[in-house]
Amino acid sequence: SHNDKITLILHSWSRIMLLFMAESNFQFAVTPIPSKDTSVSETVPSQEEPIMKAVERMQTFIRKCQQMSVDTKEYEFFRMLVLFNSGYPGLSSPETIDQLSSVVQQLLQQHVRVSRPKDIMYYS
Repeated sequence: SHNDKITLILHSWSRIMLLFMAESNFQFAVTPIPSKDTSVSETVPSQEEPIMKAVERMQTFIRKCQQMSVDTKEYEFFRMLVLFNSGYPGLSSPETIDQLSSVVQQLLQQHVRVSRPKDIMYYS
């Protein structure tokens, strides 16, 4: 349904974007802005700290994908698996989404058997 399409996109867009970033080996740096309020104690975490931790997690994920030598086809399958997640709340037809996800999983497994014949358990 139209609502399911919107639900899938709303719940998956950030992870899909992260996969695109990993595929393109996206590199970025975040420079904290110096605080103007010098009365704040050094023991209190800055407002930038959660953002920096999120950036570090993203960079770690991108590095891991690079280390694993994920190929273009695998990224395509991963994006589809993120999109077709029947666990997102608000879906009216999760069983249909589950069927799509199963097909994508089978296609990924088939691709791995062909592209990584010595390591068919690569994504297990």
